[in-house]
Amino acid sequence: MRFVVVRGGDWEGLYVDGVLLCEGHVLSVDAVINAVTSSYPGSTFTTLTPNDDWLEKVGYLPQDLDDVKKA
Repeated sequence: MRFVVVRGGDWEGLYVDGVLLCEGHVLSVDAVINAVTSSYPGSTFTTLTPNDDWLEKVGYLPQDLDDVKKA
């Protein structure tokens, strides 16, 4: 399993294996992911910062991580 947190401005989302699992203005993602990844050896945890202008214009995080425009 691969976990990625996308953070931009006051918005964040959690991707698991490239699919958006949850998003919102406030998520305690770090604590959850650290706990989960410790239970699943081989999993990775990455924080990604999207392009702020892109996120402001689009207004949401896409379902597919590959569609996130990176900073």
